Amino acid sequence: MKQIFNIDGEVYSFLQKIYQMMLLNLLIIFSSLPIITVPCALITGYQLLKEYNQQEVTLTKYFMLFRKNLILSFRLIIAFWVIFFLLFLLLAFTRRTIFQFLILLFIAFFIVFLSNVFIVCTSQMSIRSIVEFSLGITLKYVGCNIIGLAIMLSSFVLPVFLPRLALVWALFGISIPMVFQVMIHKQIMKHVTTNQIEQE
Repeated sequence: MKQIFNIDGEVYSFLQKIYQMMLLNLLIIFSSLPIITVPCALITGYQLLKEYNQQEVTLTKYFMLFRKNLILSFRLIIAFWVIFFLLFLLLAFTRRTIFQFLILLFIAFFIVFLSNVFIVCTSQMSIRSIVEFSLGITLKYVGCNIIGLAIMLSSFVLPVFLPRLALVWALFGISIPMVFQVMIHKQIMKHVTTNQIEQE
């Protein structure tokens, strides 16, 4: 029993992590209720997870970052919606042709790229820097990025086919997959850093 209540113990540390993931999940869901703020909520969530070892997830920290990311996320999402609109327009005009398959392939790539934008994005970076860096790691590490995105997207399928787990999803369904995505991103960043050192 002493180990459970010991703030330096493994049990307390584990329970603290569970609480942090649950809090982050609920914050992302509630701040995404106006659909237009979903990108901002995801960007904020990724930022907190990337810094998780240095600082804890708190209500104050989340909404401070959320406000900082709001304008940047709106700019990004407007640009991406225009691109998506043009792609689906091309898709409509190229039905039953070889170009349709190529456009579908590009849309799939664009979704992977978009997920990287959300992970890479910070309010300190310019849109150009975010796009260039995200495109670079998407092209070079496409396999790893697809795995990360698949984990994230599969979590949204869970409550559809297993509605009994809807409560579990509401508490952990977004934050836990995001943790895996951030872990993959950190491994990619290690490779990028190693390659830069070797080139120097």
